[in-house]
Amino acid sequence: MNTLTANFRAVFVLTASAAFTMLSALPAQAQVRKCQIDNRVVFQSAPCPPEARVASAAPVAQPAALETAGAPKKKTLADLLRERDGADRGRT
Repeated sequence: MNTLTANFRAVFVLTASAAFTMLSALPAQAQVRKCQIDNRVVFQSAPCPPEARVASAAPVAQPAALETAGAPKKKTLADLLRERDGADRGRT
């Protein structure tokens, strides 16, 4: 009877540890909400505030008038690489 109890305990411990390992390997999932705040689409885990609108699946067109004329244009990665490569060519 002692051997049976020891075997049962060993099987139980192995099964429990295998179940725990499998459950801990599952990825954690968080709900992501898409809100529109001040005409900008924002992704957040918290619910959208009451003054915000839940953004639709269709993209929101941004009018060109919102861009400020005085602000410098952001450089793209391609622009930065072209500048870098052009600077390297002058050195050789």
